[in-house]
Amino acid sequence: MEKEIVVIDCDPGIDDAYALLYALADKNLDVRLVSTVSGNVNVDVNTKNAQRIVKMANKNIPIVKGATRPLVKAAHYAEHVHGKNGMNNYIYKNDEMAELLEISVLKAYYQVISKAEKPVIIAAIGPLTNIAKLLLTYPDIKNKIKYLTIMGGGLKGGNTTIAAEFNFYADPEAAKIVLESGLPIIMAGLDVTEKTIVSQKLLEDLKALNPIGEFLYDILDPKSSYMQIDKGSLHDVVALMAINNLDIFSFENLDVYVETNEGLTRGMSVADRRMNSKNGKVKVLVDVDIKRFNQELINKIKSYK
Repeated sequence: MEKEIVVIDCDPGIDDAYALLYALADKNLDVRLVSTVSGNVNVDVNTKNAQRIVKMANKNIPIVKGATRPLVKAAHYAEHVHGKNGMNNYIYKNDEMAELLEISVLKAYYQVISKAEKPVIIAAIGPLTNIAKLLLTYPDIKNKIKYLTIMGGGLKGGNTTIAAEFNFYADPEAAKIVLESGLPIIMAGLDVTEKTIVSQKLLEDLKALNPIGEFLYDILDPKSSYMQIDKGSLHDVVALMAINNLDIFSFENLDVYVETNEGLTRGMSVADRRMNSKNGKVKVLVDVDIKRFNQELINKIKSYK
């Protein structure tokens, strides 16, 4: 299998940590850049988490700090779910960090994508602020993007409000720009991600593998707020796993829109499911083979020494 060139935009975040470590272990993914964005926690905090995780994985991948706030509104965090440090208040045993680029996130994106030898996949697993800015600032870059795979939204309703999923609610204006960009998109929303609930067996299996597995076990303590409030779903892993394992999931091809007006539906994702509208640009993932999903995660984490 030919490697896919990928850039990952994230806001680590417990499930971001799982997704990053999964992706960095996938030999068929050539991760060229990791960027951060205001989301689960303050961007300064989650950038340090990204630096620690990349170092933990022993990878030499550029990291760049991205947007400190959404396009329009003030930042909205999920510290009550992920803890103030984004990692369930986990204390790192070896607090080493990969280096941080000293350039802007947009410049880093443009350099990596424009110089790539083939179209790049953008995996965006936080609020879509950085990606919206990229598309607005460098509209020509679309020709070098193969597709986007995003964790966000949900046709079933929300988890942050009655209507909106967290990433879309945190920056609905950015989500609207990205979803209406015309680019091919895989959307890993709550319809599928809430089906990736972590079992105690999966946690125990990960813990027994290696130090990386122990880390993943520790940040997803069964007594943590994440397991109680969020039900312990591995939302962000879905968007990365779908790149090379789309057959694990079922999907519908739809056009998806995001509500940006104030009120109960702000951040809501809405799909056109009329009978004559089944050929949209967005692959909306709706179901998962959880047994294969868990085994795929274990197989990747097992590869760490």
